[in-house]
Amino acid sequence: MKALALCVCALALSVPEALFGQAVYGSISGNVTDSSGSVVPNAKVTITDVGKGVTYNTVTNESGNYTQGHLIVGIYEVRVDAAGFSPYTQKNTHVEVDAVTTINARLAIGTVGETVNVTARHRCSRPRRQTCRTR
Repeated sequence: MKALALCVCALALSVPEALFGQAVYGSISGNVTDSSGSVVPNAKVTITDVGKGVTYNTVTNESGNYTQGHLIVGIYEVRVDAAGFSPYTQKNTHVEVDAVTTINARLAIGTVGETVNVTARHRCSRPRRQTCRTR
């Protein structure tokens, strides 16, 4: 009986870990910088599974780094938004099993769009027209 128990234990220890469970997820990570190479903290990173329409949101840390794990294998779109910068979009980002896909974003300085609506009444600065009577 002891010999059987030892055989079972030896067999269990010799089986590769891969047979007990397989990874089905991947991740996307990267660094966000501006055009001069300085890091951009607190940038909003939106990662969308194109096939399923599922969206994941994360934010860059003080070093400009972000990571989104636990992503199902597929094709994703990565969008980075930060105040004062134009949005950055990377399409057709492939996520593979048990792999990290790196998407580094370099943001360009954005343009500030401002709309001013002015409404005013026209006021006449001339005195009222005088009527002349003829005799």
